Amino acid sequence: MRKKIKIIIPVVIVLLVLIAVGLFWWRKWKKESEVGFIWFEKFIEKNLDGEKIIEEKKSGLSVRIPKDWEKVGGVGDLSIIFLSPDFEPHPKLGPYSPPIPEKGCSIEMSVKQEIESSDYDIEYSYLKEKIKECLTSKECEDEVIEVSGHRALKHVFSPENQTIISGNYVSVEIPRNEWVYTFEAYLFSQDKERCAQEFNKFLEKVSIK
Repeated sequence: MRKKIKIIIPVVIVLLVLIAVGLFWWRKWKKESEVGFIWFEKFIEKNLDGEKIIEEKKSGLSVRIPKDWEKVGGVGDLSIIFLSPDFEPHPKLGPYSPPIPEKGCSIEMSVKQEIESSDYDIEYSYLKEKIKECLTSKECEDEVIEVSGHRALKHVFSPENQTIISGNYVSVEIPRNEWVYTFEAYLFSQDKERCAQEFNKFLEKVSIK
């Protein structure tokens, strides 16, 4: 009887180790399989109080846009583009160009999951460090702002040749819990001042839980 018990115990230990190892690799595979952009189709749209609510539960993101704005998929459906009712694309751009307007406003939004300190860490750690740097350095060209109670990095880019397309590109990026939330405004149209205000209103209604 004791001999059987001595044999059973090592077998049980081996089985438990194999289960633990298998569970570890399964969790690692599952986490890695979930990295990347959230697809356009994963976002749910609701109507409430004269606004459209666009949300994605996995990332905890929810945004509000005016009910007359249009929602379309970005290139490859890896982002969402919000267009004002008077939006007209710039004629100098091709079909795969960013939604730069000649008239009206456009805002682009994307969400992706990364794994910190891994091969899947493309922007997450960089943004966290950049925010720390900008909080302590006067030489930082970017600005740290707050969106939904979280620190975000705001970057403004102006093309060198303003004679072709005049205006600014503004991006706001938030690294949080291995998620990267990106919001972009293309302030190039004749309505760019109004669009800048619309972008600020949009950011005020962003919710990240």
